[in-house]
Amino acid sequence: MGFLSWFEQNKDQAALQQSLDLGIDGELTQAQHDQQVLAERKQVTRQYTGRIKKVVEDKGEKSKEPAYRMAHAALTEGLFDCTVDDLYNAVGGKRGNRDTLPPIAQNAYLMAETLACEDLDNLSEAELKASKAQRRHRVVRGAAQSGRKAKDLSSWRDG
Repeated sequence: MGFLSWFEQNKDQAALQQSLDLGIDGELTQAQHDQQVLAERKQVTRQYTGRIKKVVEDKGEKSKEPAYRMAHAALTEGLFDCTVDDLYNAVGGKRGNRDTLPPIAQNAYLMAETLACEDLDNLSEAELKASKAQRRHRVVRGAAQSGRKAKDLSSWRDG
């Protein structure tokens, strides 16, 4: 079952799920905990986009587009079995603001981007020296694979 089907059948359960457990019970208020979780998510996303930029861009090039958008679309498809637009529309989120997604989706993105960072860190010398088009293709393919790996680890995967 894809995420959207699961979400439609389990909206109440999804709404009850809390953000990531940082394992520091009693040391932080809920607001402090939520703030730390948000900071963690943003840090992972920054690391992920930075790695894409480093792998795909040639010297002097400034934009991470379209490599990041292509990778994000592939990661989302692999993770949630839908497009980015379909995901945000189905859960009532605001495109471009992950904080508007249910925590279960935010956590899934965090896991997938962490896996994608690891994948990018393990590129071979030959992959890094390939043409820009080949590097972009490799980044997008790796993002899709990371999304599928994260989906396999997700609680909603089997419905």
